[in-house]
Amino acid sequence: MARALPTIGSMGAAPRLLALPGLSIHAHAGWIVAWAILALILGAGGLPAALLLLAAAVVHAVVQAVAAWGAGFRIRRITLHVFGGVPQLEGESASPAAETLAALAGPAASLILAASALGVAAVVRPAGDRLLYMGVAAATVGVVNLLPGDPVDGGRLLRALIRWRTGRGDTRAAATAGGVIRLALVVGGGVALLRGAAPVGAGLILLALFLRDAVEESSAEVALREALAPLRVREAMTRSVVAVPPEATIAQLVDTFWTYHFTSFPVVSDGVVVGLVDLRDVAAVDRERWPRTRVRTIMRPLTDELIVAPTDTLLEALAKASRNAVGRLAVLERRTLVGYLTSHDITDVLTRRGLLAAPAPRATRTSPGTAARR
Repeated sequence: MARALPTIGSMGAAPRLLALPGLSIHAHAGWIVAWAILALILGAGGLPAALLLLAAAVVHAVVQAVAAWGAGFRIRRITLHVFGGVPQLEGESASPAAETLAALAGPAASLILAASALGVAAVVRPAGDRLLYMGVAAATVGVVNLLPGDPVDGGRLLRALIRWRTGRGDTRAAATAGGVIRLALVVGGGVALLRGAAPVGAGLILLALFLRDAVEESSAEVALREALAPLRVREAMTRSVVAVPPEATIAQLVDTFWTYHFTSFPVVSDGVVVGLVDLRDVAAVDRERWPRTRVRTIMRPLTDELIVAPTDTLLEALAKASRNAVGRLAVLERRTLVGYLTSHDITDVLTRRGLLAAPAPRATRTSPGTAARR
Protein backbone atom coordinates (compact mmCIF):
# COMPACT_ATOMS: atom_id res chain seq x y z
CA MET A 1 0.00 0.00 0.00
CA ALA A 2 1.30 3.46 -0.81
CA ARG A 3 2.20 5.76 2.03
CA ALA A 4 -0.07 8.71 2.61
CA LEU A 5 1.19 12.09 1.51
CA PRO A 6 2.19 14.15 4.56
CA THR A 7 0.53 17.52 4.84
CA ILE A 8 1.70 20.80 6.26
CA GLY A 9 0.03 21.63 9.52
CA SER A 10 -2.01 18.51 9.98
CA MET A 11 -3.99 19.53 13.05
CA GLY A 12 -5.78 16.32 13.84
CA ALA A 13 -9.51 15.84 14.23
CA ALA A 14 -11.12 19.13 15.25
CA PRO A 15 -14.61 20.25 14.23
CA ARG A 16 -14.81 23.15 11.80
CA LEU A 17 -16.12 26.26 13.47
CA LEU A 18 -15.97 28.85 10.69
CA ALA A 19 -15.37 28.69 6.93
CA LEU A 20 -14.00 31.76 5.16
CA PRO A 21 -12.79 32.00 1.54
CA GLY A 22 -9.57 29.96 1.46
CA LEU A 23 -9.51 29.53 5.25
CA SER A 24 -11.18 27.21 7.73
CA ILE A 25 -11.14 27.70 11.49
CA HIS A 26 -11.43 24.64 13.72
CA ALA A 27 -11.99 24.37 17.48
CA HIS A 28 -9.78 22.07 19.54
CA ALA A 29 -11.46 19.67 21.98
CA GLY A 30 -9.79 21.54 24.84
CA TRP A 31 -12.60 24.08 24.68
CA ILE A 32 -14.86 21.59 26.45
CA VAL A 33 -12.38 21.45 29.33
CA ALA A 34 -12.13 25.26 29.38
CA TRP A 35 -15.91 25.58 29.60
CA ALA A 36 -16.06 23.03 32.43
CA ILE A 37 -13.39 24.91 34.41
CA LEU A 38 -15.08 28.28 33.88
CA ALA A 39 -18.40 26.75 34.92
CA LEU A 40 -16.84 25.54 38.20
CA ILE A 41 -15.33 28.95 38.87
CA LEU A 42 -18.11 31.25 37.62
CA GLY A 43 -21.19 29.08 37.97
CA ALA A 44 -23.89 30.24 35.53
CA GLY A 45 -21.44 32.73 34.04
CA GLY A 46 -19.16 29.92 32.83
CA LEU A 47 -20.88 29.45 29.49
CA PRO A 48 -20.92 33.17 28.52
CA ALA A 49 -17.30 33.47 29.62
CA ALA A 50 -16.28 30.46 27.49
CA LEU A 51 -18.14 31.82 24.46
CA LEU A 52 -16.52 35.24 24.85
CA LEU A 53 -13.10 33.59 25.21
CA LEU A 54 -13.82 31.70 22.00
CA ALA A 55 -14.85 34.96 20.31
CA ALA A 56 -11.58 36.59 21.41
CA ALA A 57 -9.62 33.64 19.98
CA VAL A 58 -11.53 33.91 16.67
CA VAL A 59 -10.71 37.63 16.39
CA HIS A 60 -7.07 36.83 17.09
CA ALA A 61 -7.07 34.05 14.45
CA VAL A 62 -8.70 36.11 11.69
CA VAL A 63 -6.33 39.05 12.20
CA GLN A 64 -3.46 36.57 12.35
CA ALA A 65 -4.50 35.09 8.98
CA VAL A 66 -4.78 38.50 7.30
CA ALA A 67 -1.38 39.59 8.64
CA ALA A 68 0.26 36.32 7.58
CA TRP A 69 -1.16 36.72 4.08
CA GLY A 70 0.36 40.21 3.93
CA ALA A 71 3.72 38.81 5.02
CA GLY A 72 3.78 36.31 2.15
CA PHE A 73 2.34 33.30 3.93
CA ARG A 74 -0.88 31.51 3.08
CA ILE A 75 -3.01 30.09 5.87
CA ARG A 76 -5.41 27.33 4.89
CA ARG A 77 -6.46 26.29 8.36
CA ILE A 78 -6.28 27.50 11.95
CA THR A 79 -7.01 25.30 14.94
CA LEU A 80 -8.26 27.31 17.90
CA HIS A 81 -6.90 26.38 21.30
CA VAL A 82 -7.91 28.12 24.50
CA PHE A 83 -4.93 30.49 24.21
CA GLY A 84 -5.42 31.34 20.53
CA GLY A 85 -4.85 29.75 17.14
CA VAL A 86 -2.20 27.42 15.70
CA PRO A 87 -2.02 28.21 11.96
CA GLN A 88 -1.21 25.99 9.01
CA LEU A 89 1.30 28.13 7.14
CA GLU A 90 2.33 27.79 3.51
CA GLY A 91 4.94 29.79 1.63
CA GLU A 92 7.73 32.00 2.92
CA SER A 93 7.65 35.45 4.47
CA ALA A 94 8.94 38.36 2.40
CA SER A 95 11.36 39.50 5.13
CA PRO A 96 12.04 39.21 8.88
CA ALA A 97 10.31 42.58 9.33
CA ALA A 98 7.15 41.33 7.59
CA GLU A 99 7.22 38.12 9.64
CA THR A 100 7.62 40.17 12.83
CA LEU A 101 4.60 42.31 12.00
CA ALA A 102 2.58 39.19 11.16
CA ALA A 103 3.50 37.62 14.50
CA LEU A 104 2.54 40.77 16.40
CA ALA A 105 -0.80 41.34 14.63
CA GLY A 106 -2.80 38.66 16.48
CA PRO A 107 -1.69 39.62 20.02
CA ALA A 108 -2.12 43.32 19.18
CA ALA A 109 -5.70 42.71 18.03
CA SER A 110 -6.46 40.80 21.23
CA LEU A 111 -5.01 43.51 23.46
CA ILE A 112 -6.89 46.24 21.58
CA LEU A 113 -10.10 44.24 22.01
CA ALA A 114 -9.34 43.83 25.72
CA ALA A 115 -8.64 47.55 26.18
CA SER A 116 -11.87 48.44 24.35
CA ALA A 117 -14.02 46.08 26.42
CA LEU A 118 -12.49 47.13 29.74
CA GLY A 119 -12.64 50.81 28.73
CA VAL A 120 -16.35 50.57 27.99
CA ALA A 121 -16.84 48.65 31.25
CA ALA A 122 -15.14 51.49 33.15
CA VAL A 123 -17.50 54.08 31.62
CA VAL A 124 -20.79 52.19 31.57
CA ARG A 125 -22.39 51.83 34.98
CA PRO A 126 -23.28 49.29 36.03
CA ALA A 127 -20.72 47.42 33.95
CA GLY A 128 -22.04 44.13 32.63
CA ASP A 129 -20.29 40.89 33.43
CA ARG A 130 -19.92 40.14 29.72
CA LEU A 131 -17.79 43.26 29.13
CA LEU A 132 -15.51 42.22 31.97
CA TYR A 133 -15.35 38.63 30.72
CA MET A 134 -14.47 39.81 27.20
CA GLY A 135 -11.79 42.16 28.51
CA VAL A 136 -10.16 39.47 30.63
CA ALA A 137 -10.47 36.83 27.89
CA ALA A 138 -8.96 39.02 25.16
CA ALA A 139 -6.16 40.19 27.47
CA THR A 140 -5.35 36.57 28.35
CA VAL A 141 -5.20 35.56 24.66
CA GLY A 142 -2.99 38.56 23.85
CA VAL A 143 -0.55 38.10 26.73
CA VAL A 144 -0.21 34.32 26.32
CA ASN A 145 0.53 34.74 22.62
CA LEU A 146 3.38 37.15 23.40
CA LEU A 147 5.26 34.49 25.38
CA PRO A 148 8.56 33.99 23.50
CA GLY A 149 8.28 30.30 22.68
CA ASP A 150 6.51 27.72 20.53
CA PRO A 151 3.70 27.28 19.64
CA VAL A 152 2.38 30.82 20.20
CA ASP A 153 3.02 33.98 18.17
CA GLY A 154 5.86 34.93 20.50
CA GLY A 155 7.76 31.90 19.21
CA ARG A 156 7.33 33.09 15.63
CA LEU A 157 8.44 36.54 16.73
CA LEU A 158 11.58 35.07 18.34
CA ARG A 159 12.41 33.15 15.14
CA ALA A 160 11.91 36.30 13.07
CA LEU A 161 14.28 38.26 15.31
CA ILE A 162 16.90 35.50 15.10
CA ARG A 163 16.53 35.44 11.32
CA TRP A 164 16.98 39.23 11.24
CA ARG A 165 20.13 39.06 13.36
CA THR A 166 21.75 35.98 11.81
CA GLY A 167 20.24 35.81 8.32
CA ARG A 168 18.96 32.28 8.80
CA GLY A 169 16.04 30.61 10.50
CA ASP A 170 16.52 28.78 13.81
CA THR A 171 13.69 26.83 15.43
CA ARG A 172 15.69 25.49 18.38
CA ALA A 173 15.56 28.70 20.40
CA ALA A 174 11.77 29.01 20.13
CA ALA A 175 11.30 25.31 20.92
CA THR A 176 13.58 25.52 23.96
CA ALA A 177 11.93 28.70 25.20
CA GLY A 178 8.51 27.09 24.77
CA GLY A 179 9.60 24.15 26.93
CA VAL A 180 10.91 26.48 29.65
CA ILE A 181 7.65 28.47 29.61
CA ARG A 182 5.55 25.32 29.96
CA LEU A 183 7.71 24.13 32.85
CA ALA A 184 7.38 27.53 34.55
CA LEU A 185 3.60 27.38 34.17
CA VAL A 186 3.47 23.94 35.79
CA VAL A 187 5.72 25.05 38.67
CA GLY A 188 3.70 28.25 39.12
CA GLY A 189 0.47 26.26 39.08
CA GLY A 190 1.81 23.86 41.68
CA VAL A 191 2.85 26.74 43.95
CA ALA A 192 -0.60 28.33 43.58
CA LEU A 193 -2.28 25.03 44.50
CA LEU A 194 -0.11 24.69 47.62
CA ARG A 195 -1.08 28.22 48.66
CA GLY A 196 -4.77 27.47 48.31
CA ALA A 197 -5.39 29.34 45.05
CA ALA A 198 -6.91 26.30 43.34
CA PRO A 199 -8.51 28.06 40.32
CA VAL A 200 -5.29 29.91 39.46
CA GLY A 201 -3.13 26.82 39.95
CA ALA A 202 -5.39 24.57 37.91
CA GLY A 203 -5.61 27.19 35.17
CA LEU A 204 -1.82 27.53 34.87
CA ILE A 205 -1.28 23.77 34.76
CA LEU A 206 -4.01 23.27 32.17
CA LEU A 207 -2.58 26.10 30.08
CA ALA A 208 0.76 24.29 30.11
CA LEU A 209 -0.97 21.10 28.97
CA PHE A 210 -2.81 22.96 26.18
CA LEU A 211 0.49 24.48 25.02
CA ARG A 212 2.17 21.08 25.04
CA ASP A 213 -0.65 19.62 22.98
CA ALA A 214 -0.43 22.44 20.45
CA VAL A 215 3.35 22.37 20.17
CA GLU A 216 3.18 18.75 19.07
CA GLU A 217 1.03 19.87 16.16
CA SER A 218 3.17 22.85 15.18
CA SER A 219 6.53 21.06 15.61
CA ALA A 220 5.62 18.57 12.89
CA GLU A 221 4.98 21.46 10.52
CA VAL A 222 8.25 23.14 11.46
CA ALA A 223 10.15 19.89 10.87
CA LEU A 224 8.57 19.52 7.43
CA ARG A 225 9.43 23.10 6.52
CA GLU A 226 13.04 22.71 7.63
CA ALA A 227 13.46 19.47 5.70
CA LEU A 228 11.79 20.49 2.44
CA ALA A 229 12.40 24.24 2.08
CA PRO A 230 16.09 23.90 1.02
CA LEU A 231 15.35 21.18 -1.57
CA ARG A 232 14.20 21.74 -5.14
CA VAL A 233 11.68 19.74 -7.13
CA ARG A 234 14.36 18.64 -9.60
CA GLU A 235 16.11 16.76 -6.78
CA ALA A 236 13.13 14.44 -6.21
CA MET A 237 11.11 14.36 -9.43
CA THR A 238 10.92 11.45 -11.84
CA ARG A 239 12.46 12.38 -15.19
CA SER A 240 11.24 9.39 -17.24
CA VAL A 241 7.52 10.09 -17.47
CA VAL A 242 4.79 7.92 -18.96
CA ALA A 243 2.03 10.07 -20.47
CA VAL A 244 -1.30 9.27 -22.13
CA PRO A 245 -3.07 11.09 -25.00
CA PRO A 246 -6.44 12.77 -24.40
CA GLU A 247 -8.04 10.81 -27.25
CA ALA A 248 -7.26 7.42 -25.71
CA THR A 249 -10.27 5.51 -24.43
CA ILE A 250 -10.69 4.66 -20.78
CA ALA A 251 -10.31 1.00 -21.71
CA GLN A 252 -6.87 1.80 -23.15
CA LEU A 253 -6.09 3.88 -20.09
CA VAL A 254 -6.95 0.99 -17.78
CA ASP A 255 -4.61 -1.26 -19.77
CA THR A 256 -1.91 1.35 -19.24
CA PHE A 257 -2.62 1.39 -15.51
CA TRP A 258 -2.17 -2.39 -15.42
CA THR A 259 0.97 -2.29 -17.53
CA TYR A 260 2.84 0.22 -15.41
CA HIS A 261 1.07 -0.15 -12.04
CA PHE A 262 0.89 3.63 -11.69
CA THR A 263 -2.07 5.44 -10.17
CA SER A 264 -2.01 8.57 -12.34
CA PHE A 265 -0.64 9.91 -15.61
CA PRO A 266 -0.11 13.31 -17.18
CA VAL A 267 -2.25 13.81 -20.29
CA VAL A 268 -0.21 15.16 -23.22
CA SER A 269 -1.48 16.41 -26.57
CA ASP A 270 1.02 17.39 -29.30
CA GLY A 271 3.77 17.70 -26.74
CA VAL A 272 1.73 19.95 -24.42
CA VAL A 273 0.44 18.85 -21.02
CA VAL A 274 -3.30 19.46 -20.88
CA GLY A 275 -4.23 17.69 -17.64
CA LEU A 276 -3.79 14.78 -15.25
CA VAL A 277 -5.85 11.62 -15.01
CA ASP A 278 -6.12 9.57 -11.83
CA LEU A 279 -7.33 6.05 -11.17
CA ARG A 280 -10.14 7.52 -9.08
CA ASP A 281 -11.39 9.41 -12.14
CA VAL A 282 -11.91 6.08 -13.90
CA ALA A 283 -14.01 4.74 -11.03
CA ALA A 284 -16.62 7.42 -11.72
CA VAL A 285 -17.40 5.94 -15.16
CA ASP A 286 -19.51 2.82 -15.71
CA ARG A 287 -17.46 -0.07 -17.01
CA GLU A 288 -19.69 -0.48 -20.09
CA ARG A 289 -18.74 3.03 -21.23
CA TRP A 290 -14.96 2.52 -21.03
CA PRO A 291 -14.46 1.51 -24.70
CA ARG A 292 -16.20 4.64 -26.02
CA THR A 293 -15.29 7.27 -23.40
CA ARG A 294 -12.19 9.38 -24.00
CA VAL A 295 -9.59 10.36 -21.41
CA ARG A 296 -10.19 14.05 -22.13
CA THR A 297 -13.72 13.74 -20.70
CA ILE A 298 -12.54 12.54 -17.27
CA MET A 299 -9.10 14.15 -16.92
CA ARG A 300 -8.45 17.00 -14.51
CA PRO A 301 -7.68 20.09 -16.62
CA LEU A 302 -4.27 21.56 -15.97
CA THR A 303 -4.32 24.30 -13.34
CA ASP A 304 -1.66 25.97 -11.25
CA GLU A 305 -2.43 23.54 -8.43
CA LEU A 306 -1.33 20.61 -10.63
CA ILE A 307 2.02 21.97 -11.85
CA VAL A 308 5.36 22.98 -10.39
CA ALA A 309 8.67 24.14 -11.84
CA PRO A 310 11.93 22.23 -11.32
CA THR A 311 13.27 25.20 -9.36
CA ASP A 312 10.32 25.33 -6.93
CA THR A 313 11.01 24.08 -3.43
CA LEU A 314 9.69 20.73 -2.27
CA LEU A 315 7.88 22.67 0.45
CA GLU A 316 5.88 24.55 -2.19
CA ALA A 317 5.29 21.30 -4.06
CA LEU A 318 4.05 19.55 -0.91
CA ALA A 319 1.58 22.36 -0.25
CA LYS A 320 0.15 22.05 -3.76
CA ALA A 321 0.07 18.25 -3.73
CA SER A 322 -1.75 18.33 -0.38
CA ARG A 323 -4.42 20.62 -1.78
CA ASN A 324 -5.06 19.24 -5.25
CA ALA A 325 -6.66 15.92 -4.17
CA VAL A 326 -4.35 13.99 -6.52
CA GLY A 327 -1.05 14.03 -4.67
CA ARG A 328 0.80 14.34 -7.98
CA LEU A 329 2.29 17.25 -9.91
CA ALA A 330 3.44 17.74 -13.46
CA VAL A 331 6.85 19.41 -13.57
CA LEU A 332 6.96 21.99 -16.37
CA GLU A 333 9.81 24.10 -17.63
CA ARG A 334 8.84 26.68 -20.26
CA ARG A 335 5.56 24.76 -20.70
CA THR A 336 7.49 21.57 -21.49
CA LEU A 337 6.98 18.42 -19.40
CA VAL A 338 10.34 17.62 -17.80
CA GLY A 339 9.27 15.44 -14.90
CA TYR A 340 6.58 14.13 -12.58
CA LEU A 341 6.45 14.46 -8.80
CA THR A 342 4.43 12.10 -6.64
CA SER A 343 3.66 11.70 -2.98
CA HIS A 344 6.05 8.77 -2.89
CA ASP A 345 8.90 10.95 -4.14
CA ILE A 346 8.31 13.47 -1.34
CA THR A 347 7.89 10.86 1.39
CA ASP A 348 11.12 9.22 0.22
CA VAL A 349 12.91 12.48 0.94
CA LEU A 350 11.33 12.69 4.38
CA THR A 351 12.18 9.06 5.12
CA ARG A 352 15.82 9.66 4.23
CA ARG A 353 15.84 12.62 6.62
CA GLY A 354 14.31 10.57 9.43
CA LEU A 355 10.96 12.40 9.55
CA LEU A 356 8.94 9.36 8.47
CA ALA A 357 9.33 5.69 9.30
CA ALA A 358 10.54 3.54 6.44
CA PRO A 359 7.66 1.65 4.78
CA ALA A 360 7.27 -2.09 4.80
CA PRO A 361 8.49 -3.82 1.60
CA ARG A 362 5.86 -3.76 -1.10
CA ALA A 363 5.15 -6.27 -3.81
CA THR A 364 3.69 -3.75 -6.25
CA ARG A 365 4.69 -0.32 -7.43
CA THR A 366 2.39 2.63 -7.06
CA SER A 367 4.28 5.63 -8.44
CA PRO A 368 6.19 6.61 -11.57
CA GLY A 369 9.11 7.61 -9.33
CA THR A 370 9.45 4.07 -8.01
CA ALA A 371 9.26 2.52 -11.46
CA ALA A 372 11.79 4.91 -12.95
CA ARG A 373 14.30 4.15 -10.23
CA ARG A 374 13.82 0.42 -10.76
